[in-house]
Amino acid sequence: MTRYPGDSRGEGWTEIIFGGDRTEFEPRTIEEVEALVGEKLVDPAPDRATCVDLGGKGHPLLALIPPPEPDRNPIQDLALVAVADLPWPHNPSECASKPRFDDLAELYGSSHRHCTAVGAHWSYTLEETDYQVCPYHQADWKRIADVSVEIFEGLTEDAELDVVFEAVDRILGNTAEGAWCRSLFSDPIVWSPGQDSVTNGQHRSCALRASGAPFCVVDVDGAYVVEPVAGDPRRRAAAEVAAYWARRAAD
Repeated sequence: MTRYPGDSRGEGWTEIIFGGDRTEFEPRTIEEVEALVGEKLVDPAPDRATCVDLGGKGHPLLALIPPPEPDRNPIQDLALVAVADLPWPHNPSECASKPRFDDLAELYGSSHRHCTAVGAHWSYTLEETDYQVCPYHQADWKRIADVSVEIFEGLTEDAELDVVFEAVDRILGNTAEGAWCRSLFSDPIVWSPGQDSVTNGQHRSCALRASGAPFCVVDVDGAYVVEPVAGDPRRRAAAEVAAYWARRAAD
């Protein structure tokens, strides 16, 4: 039995479905239905037509509704990660050197377009002149990373973002470095350790790597972080490319 308040056949009509070989619909007035069920019908407002209001708190459909996610402090997902351990860029779409990335990707074949060796190879080719035309590289990322580490290591377990922002403002002030440092906490680089690309922040990762910063704050997506292994980015890039082609030659 279903109520249709806006039924074009007249206000108050209700449709009753009968079983059998076919489904039939028979209109009833509200008065007829109330006489049939023996009680006054409820006509809730649209915003009150819920399982709780119509069926009570014991309504079985309520079991299908998942409980609300508890509020989570975003700082709890952050960890200190070696910059050299972050994945190489996989799609530097906003970078002036993107055409070079695409040319290098062709060397690896279409099926290998997103392999880490492409990003490593591309990163290895970048020079100071390339960094000078990229807006992501204009700030002092070594300073940004160092401050992010300093602040993170000084946080209490229940610290929230407003505490972080106050610390950033105190150390870096209203500067480009301050804005980027705040972003590492409020819109962080997101990476699941073991994955070959970041979910968010590959341009900042590139700038951090070029700066020579050893460590930075990263959202590790709830994953356990193994002890980071730092290293010279260019040497690691060369090793990544060499290992890739060695594997290809062996196949």
